[in-house]
Amino acid sequence: GGGGIPLRGYGSLAEILLAALPPLLWLGLLGASGALAIHFLLPRLGLLTKAGLGYGLGLSIFSITLGALSLFGIPVNRTSVLGVTGGLIVFSLVLVLLSHRRKDTAGNSGTSAQQGPGTTGFWLVLIALLGLISLLIGVGKGYHAADEIVLWGAKGYGIAAMESLQDIIQWGTNTVPYPLHIPVLIASVKLLFGEAMPASKIIFSGYYLALMAIIYQFFLGRGLRQTLAGLSVLLIGTLPIVFRHATIAYANLPMSYYFVSAVLLLTSSLEDSRARQNEKAALLSGMLFACSAWTRPEGLLMAWFSTGYILAAQYLRSRKRFPLRFLIHIFAPLALYSLSWLVVKSSIYPVMPNRADLASRALSQIGHGDLHLNEALFVLGSTFKSLLDY
Repeated sequence: GGGGIPLRGYGSLAEILLAALPPLLWLGLLGASGALAIHFLLPRLGLLTKAGLGYGLGLSIFSITLGALSLFGIPVNRTSVLGVTGGLIVFSLVLVLLSHRRKDTAGNSGTSAQQGPGTTGFWLVLIALLGLISLLIGVGKGYHAADEIVLWGAKGYGIAAMESLQDIIQWGTNTVPYPLHIPVLIASVKLLFGEAMPASKIIFSGYYLALMAIIYQFFLGRGLRQTLAGLSVLLIGTLPIVFRHATIAYANLPMSYYFVSAVLLLTSSLEDSRARQNEKAALLSGMLFACSAWTRPEGLLMAWFSTGYILAAQYLRSRKRFPLRFLIHIFAPLALYSLSWLVVKSSIYPVMPNRADLASRALSQIGHGDLHLNEALFVLGSTFKSLLDY
C-alpha cells in the first residue's frame, strides 16, 4: 500500500542481456580510462595488471570527482554523471597522445611496454568464468544482505534521490562516518540505468575479477609456473568469504582490492633498481592506498600503518635510506586524502549519533525490566549460526 511504481520486469533472457550491456560498457570505459593513466605512468607493467589496476583507479577517480563537484553545489544527476564520464574519457585520450609523443621522443629503447611473463588463455578463461558466475549470482540475488540494504545501497539510493551528498546522513545507518566511494557508484548506476536488474551489483564482480587478474600476473612475475599461478588464484578466488563478497554490495571486497593492490605495487617498487620507475610505482601505490581509505573508514589507518611497516621492514633488511623524492611520492596521496577527508567528513556528517547515549538508554531500559530477550536471542543465534556458515 505504499503507492510506489513497481519496477518493470523482463520477458526473456535476451532482454536481460541487452539491459546489462550499457552498464558493462560504462564500467569498461571507466576502467579503460584508469588503465591508460597507469600505462602513462608505468608502461612496463603487464597488460593484466594495467587492466586490473585501471578498473579500480578509474572508478575511484570518477567517484572522487563526482563527489567533489557535489560539495561545490553541482547536483549529482544524469547530466553530471555523463559529464564526468566524458571528461575521464577525454583525459585518457590525451594521455594516449602524450604516451605516443613520449615514445617518439625517447625512441624505442627504454619505453616499450614489457608485458611480463606470458599468460595462458586457459587460466584466463577459468578466471573470467569465475567472475561471470559471481556476476550472475550477485545480479540475480539483487540487494539482499543486511549492510547492502541498510548502509551502502541505502546511501547510494539516497544520493540518487536527493542529487547531493549533503543529506547523506538521512539515509541508511550512521554509526561511523563512512566514505562514499561505493554509494556514489551505486547512485551513478541508478541514475544512468535504473535498478531493475540491479545493474550496480556488476561493480563488485568487476572488483573481484580485477583482483584475481592482478594477483595472477603478480605470481607470474615472481617466477611461478602458469599452472601453479592459475591454481593459486583459483584457490583464492573460491575461498567462501571472498566469493561471497563478490556477490554482495559490501565495500569490504573493493577496499581489499585497493589495499592488496597497493601493497603488491609498493613491495614491487622497492625491488626496482630504476629510480624513476620506482617513484612512479610508489605514487600509484599511494593513490591506491588513498582509494582504500575512500572506500571504507578502516582503510585510512590501515594504509598509514602498512606503508610505514613495509618501509621500515625494507630499511631494516637493506639498511639503505629512502630518497626524499620516493617518500614524497608514496605519502603525498595519503596526506592529501587525509586532509581532504577531514573537510569532507565535517560537511557531509555534521552530526553523528552519540554511542554513549545509546548505551545509557539500553542500560536504563534493562534497569526497568525491559530486557528485550527475543532480540537478544536473535542476535546470539545469528552470531553462532554465522560461525558455521562456511
